[in-house]
Amino acid sequence: MTRADVEVEALKALRGALPDFARRQYEAMEMAEQEIARTQQLLEEAEARARLRVEEARAALEACFFQAMLAAQQGESVDCSYYEYALRQAEEHLVRILEWQNRVRQEAEIFRAVAQAYQDALASLLPQATSYLDRRITALEAYLAARLQAAVVGAAVAGALALMGGVIAAIRRNQGELARLKGALGEEIAAQVLSEKFGLQPLPFDQPKHGFDRVFTAPGVPLIVAESKVRTSGELHLEQTRAGAQASPEWIAAKAAQMADPSSAQWSPANERIACLVQALGAENIPTITVVTNPETGWSQVYVRGDAGDWRPLGGPVSLEG
Repeated sequence: MTRADVEVEALKALRGALPDFARRQYEAMEMAEQEIARTQQLLEEAEARARLRVEEARAALEACFFQAMLAAQQGESVDCSYYEYALRQAEEHLVRILEWQNRVRQEAEIFRAVAQAYQDALASLLPQATSYLDRRITALEAYLAARLQAAVVGAAVAGALALMGGVIAAIRRNQGELARLKGALGEEIAAQVLSEKFGLQPLPFDQPKHGFDRVFTAPGVPLIVAESKVRTSGELHLEQTRAGAQASPEWIAAKAAQMADPSSAQWSPANERIACLVQALGAENIPTITVVTNPETGWSQVYVRGDAGDWRPLGGPVSLEG
């Protein structure tokens, strides 16, 4: 695993940890809020009990004063100092509880202000951090893909099928990139096989995201549509689309219509010329070839569509190992 691979995995791990981090922060703040509420409830209950004690102590003191007044009328005396002390103690206890309530209320307000600012920061910065990490991951993955794709394109520029074996071996060692690169790999290999082994000439063509893989010409054949597939099974399998099976006349006609439409993303001057050629010749008359590459065995097999719509091997497999 290269350093870039390690960085991608580390960034993905960090990206995956962010939602859990945010969840734990919110849970911690919620737990703190619950603890504040519990403390305030306990203090409210303590205040109620303290006020009751004050009332009871005051009532007891007043009763003592009344007894002292009756005793004084008879020339006697009653000591109410105990009840006075009890009332002072009850009142001081109530004052302490009220002070604690006030302190808890102030601290709770400070906490809630800080917590709200923190929540706002999480709500604002977490998506930014997530987006930033997504961009970095995408950029690094694009770098890895471009690195391997450059090897594929380099092989095509060199014009040597033998170099494809080394590219395939590199991709075998990095199976994670195969899924992303198999399209580009298959197209470059198909172009090399059809050019070097079958003598076809590529036509100017702006390859659309969804459309023909490559187009070629040959003596007496103005247009050939080529599709490429990478299959570890080595089997020919063409997907079904809304316009019909890939590489079928219906599919070719639909793609040509898109390439001829200036409002379509598949339009370009070069593509419009290809589309006009399809429409002039008739989609059913366009020869179609599919190249299936097996990166495990390092072989490519070329198939040609017959008049009945069946696919027949065109010669034997072509080795890419040199």
